[in-house]
Parts: sequence; structure tokens; C-alpha cells
Amino acid sequence: MSFSHLAKSSLAAASVAVLGLIGSSAHASLPPLVAPACSSGDISGASFTSCAGYYAGNLISNNPTDRGYVDQILASLGLPGTGGTWLEKLSPLSGATSINFSTPLNGITYIGIHRGGGGTGKNGTAFYKIDAGVGTNLDVITYNLTASSNAALYATAPVPEPEAYAMLMAGLGLVGWMARRRQQP
Repeated sequence: MSFSHLAKSSLAAASVAVLGLIGSSAHASLPPLVAPACSSGDISGASFTSCAGYYAGNLISNNPTDRGYVDQILASLGLPGTGGTWLEKLSPLSGATSINFSTPLNGITYIGIHRGGGGTGKNGTAFYKIDAGVGTNLDVITYNLTASSNAALYATAPVPEPEAYAMLMAGLGLVGWMARRRQQP
């Protein structure tokens, strides 16, 4: 076996090993679940769709490892590709039961809630997929458990601004005017 053939084989083996490590880190196992498991009774004020968790620790910490976990969890709930990055975070909640994001909630919405070790249950984070209703601009969600620590909003349906409606009306008016003008002899 020649030296160049041996070098090429070694390089190929090293490449495969590195790619294997990269692939395995992209699908790292999630933190362990802690009791109690999340459920539809955890939150009220919006229609519950599904949840995942409680996962051990505060996954709303914004460190790269936790963002990777959050990305996987949200993808399992139907929201792929967030990179685990939130739109808005409320911290500290200091045990509050009212969760009031400054962003109005509409349509399918994804949130995460971390609870500390106080009260019933252990330190953990759960993620919820809720339906806030179309055009409702939901203001407050109630967290029905104790020891809320922080919450994060990951996605909600946008609500068109008044300017968008004005543009729509102007466009429809222009189309109507053009159609009427074509009908005239």
C-alpha cells in the first residue's frame, strides 16, 4: 500500500468521524423530565393544544445548549427552525400566575414557562402550543401552578396593522375603478 493511498484512507476515516460527531451533537438527548408532567390544566385563558415537559432546569436561559434543546422541543410541537430563540421573555415572574406578554397573542402561539423549585413539583421548563384565537389580541394567560420563574414567547400569529387594511382598501378601490373604466364606451 502506497503512502498516498494510506494518507487518503486516513483522511477519509477522519472526515467520517468528524461528520458523525457533528450529526450526533445536532440530535443530542434532551434533559430529563421531572414531575409533574405538563398538562392542559397548567394554563388557562387560551385553548390548549399540546405541551412538552417539564424538562429539568431552566431551558429559557438563552445559552447555546439550551437553545438547541428548545429548538428540538418546539419542533416536536410543530414549530421547526426557531433556533430556540424567543420573541419576548418575561423575567422574573416571582411566582405570578398572570403571564402578560407585551406582544398580543393571536392564533397558534408557542410559549415556554420555567418554574422554580418552590411549591409543588421540581425546577423545570414546559413548552405549550396554544390557540389564542384569530384577531383576539389575547392579553393575559393564567398559569395555574405555583413557583413561576420566567416565561418566553416563541411564536404567535401576526395581526395586520391598520395601514395594511388601508392599503388593501386602496388596492380594491383601484381595481374597481379600473374595471368600471373598461366597461365605459
